[in-house]
Amino acid sequence: MGQQRQREITHMAVVQFRYSNIYDMNLAKWSDAVWQYENELQGKQYAPDLQDRWQTHEDLILKALDQYGFSFPPKVIAYIVTAWPGITAFSDPLTIPLYENQETALVKTIHELIHVALSYKKNHLLKEKIFVSIKSVFPDESYTTQLHIAVNLLQELITSKIPELYPLLADEKQVSEERYPGQQKAWKILAKISKVAEIEDPVDFLTRLNRAKTK
Repeated sequence: MGQQRQREITHMAVVQFRYSNIYDMNLAKWSDAVWQYENELQGKQYAPDLQDRWQTHEDLILKALDQYGFSFPPKVIAYIVTAWPGITAFSDPLTIPLYENQETALVKTIHELIHVALSYKKNHLLKEKIFVSIKSVFPDESYTTQLHIAVNLLQELITSKIPELYPLLADEKQVSEERYPGQQKAWKILAKISKVAEIEDPVDFLTRLNRAKTK
């Protein structure tokens, strides 16, 4: 809760969206695409617009993670990049392609932010406890699917608190297995073993999956 008190005092966003032309140029090379100055103009306009939208939800999102027992870094830079072919949102460095619908960008940011929380050193023991449980129940699934059982559950619980974003999860649940390996399988597993609306403590749920699976 100390981090929350600090946010109230400073009024500074923890997640800070930024456009970096150097980063965007290198991703363009990775995608065999051609970076142009117009990409910088678009990125520098998009980042502050998305920042404004994000800050209307950030306290709710971080309070939820805090309530679920997760610590969080004091600052996270979220890089806005051109939606180059083959480039998807990812968590380290936190990278969000320039989605035409900024609400989609917010949903993607929530997803990747959960990855950031799970990878944060102060959450190491909590992540290990969760992952050991998931792996013991679904040993034959890929690491990506096992990981996304946790990430997707947390994403749905948090996004369900934001009425204008929650409907977009329907598209998330239909993600391409080729583009986002393991994610769709994780959504299907969660649908079979849980009713998300009934889950009050996701960490308790994830660490007691044997119980949940047999109900």
